[in-house]
Amino acid sequence: MLNGSDRKSREIKNTLTEYSQSKPQQLEFFEIIDQSNDCYSNTIELYDQMPKYYFGGVEREKGKNVEALAILQRNFKHKGKDYKLEISPAALLNKEGKTIHYYPSQREELVEDALRKLVTNKRGVYLDNDVAVKFTLYELQRELKSRGHGYDTNEIKEAIEICNKSIIDILSKDGNQVELSATIFPFVAKETKSEIDGKERYIVMFHTLVSKSLKDKTYRLYNYNKVMKYKMNLSRWIHKRMAHNYLQAHVSNPYSIKMSTIIRDSGMKEYKRIVDSLKQINKSLLELQKHKVIANFETVRQLDGRKILDATFSLFVSDEFVADAKKANKVANRKLSSIHTQEYKDNNALIRDKLEKIRGLSLTITNNILSKLKDVDDQYTVLDALDAADEYLQKKPDAIHAAVVKSAISDGWVPKIKQSRLDERRRLDNEGKFSEKINISDDVSDINLLNYNKNLIKQEELRKLRSSPINKKIFKILENNFDSKIYNDWIRGRIELLKIIEQGDNVEKIEFITKEKFERDWVIREYKEDMIQFLKKDIPSLISIDISSS
Repeated sequence: MLNGSDRKSREIKNTLTEYSQSKPQQLEFFEIIDQSNDCYSNTIELYDQMPKYYFGGVEREKGKNVEALAILQRNFKHKGKDYKLEISPAALLNKEGKTIHYYPSQREELVEDALRKLVTNKRGVYLDNDVAVKFTLYELQRELKSRGHGYDTNEIKEAIEICNKSIIDILSKDGNQVELSATIFPFVAKETKSEIDGKERYIVMFHTLVSKSLKDKTYRLYNYNKVMKYKMNLSRWIHKRMAHNYLQAHVSNPYSIKMSTIIRDSGMKEYKRIVDSLKQINKSLLELQKHKVIANFETVRQLDGRKILDATFSLFVSDEFVADAKKANKVANRKLSSIHTQEYKDNNALIRDKLEKIRGLSLTITNNILSKLKDVDDQYTVLDALDAADEYLQKKPDAIHAAVVKSAISDGWVPKIKQSRLDERRRLDNEGKFSEKINISDDVSDINLLNYNKNLIKQEELRKLRSSPINKKIFKILENNFDSKIYNDWIRGRIELLKIIEQGDNVEKIEFITKEKFERDWVIREYKEDMIQFLKKDIPSLISIDISSS
């Protein structure tokens, strides 16, 4: 987790000229290139689930009636971890010079989401290591209006100022250690008028967790157009939560959530009577139904006599939501591709081969470049840079080869003559052709670059393996150690035994397989380390496990 030092160091820099502006490749991954996907944006995993906005009316600006607003304190859970959130209201001067206090609320949430949408439309930039967005007030106003929110420019300016001055503190479970302290918009500035169009542009830096999500690629596609149409904060929160957590969306497989979870984690108003909370949640679910996100829902109340203790909502999603989830899975599939794919291994071998042929490029630098490649998108970015460097060196053969290559990779060069490998990969991904060849050069080693050689096992051998005692033992160990919900949702039925590698009578490696790539990526990222730890307790000879997809 991040700490509060980032914010302290940022306070030293208070003018735009003190920041280094750039547009790294990771920002392009966040962008939505295909115009047919204009209704989509990206939701940020932890950040969008934090109950950081105030659900309510005039209380958000009670400075008109009282001296100040209290710091909001909220507890919530994310991925099983307990957090405490403290929201310090923004203090603004009104026209009469009186201090008015504001909590960030619905307007600020809509403005922030609209600005993030502008980033997906290629308006983003990095200030040092944090993502920001450049825009004119007219651009932002037009974006909000196109989604049904007609704020005037003064209201938009006020919303930005509130986000700039509202401090969000995320604390660990014991409440003593500040894990992260930052404003929603840590930096806001105006650029001087452009010499090209004479327009005055604003630049806004997003919260540190947004930048971290872009770096780690933990964001996920969601239907921004639908979310912006909701009138209720709670509807937006539920939709984003489902978009990020409900990966296996299906019309016959309901998404279940408790009323107590919604109240705790969303930040919705806590009513004295539980029946009033139920009414508000029902109202929100009806709004989701109206916009064809859920087809219907069922409510099961937990009672003690006639007293309502809690309730469980089962949300049956629509075909439209399922289609959105599949699209998001496809994007995540590419984004989260890892070292466990044959494609990644082939790319790595190709890059190493190319780098080792560069005159003057040391082995240390080669290994450093390869160590930074987290996924196949990173690899194709480097391959594009190497193609661009090759074009440059063909025109200027006397240039220092190693220096040109290092500049090409660090600055993200793209080839002018050859087709961009990354663009071609994205095109194939959009068409669902993940394993097709990318044949865009005369290099023989490139021709079979994306041939995914799958490990084919005879069905009879596989059947015998999965009915063997070792298979039953392995899954019994996992069942006994994992939480029952995790085991039932992500282990049982999701992964199957593929191969056992033994040395004598000792099991040294276990290979599993999943039906879908996104299931493989999720299990690797969330549960692989625990699987190894649990299995080693009963199988001490085990060295490693591998998880692939069919």
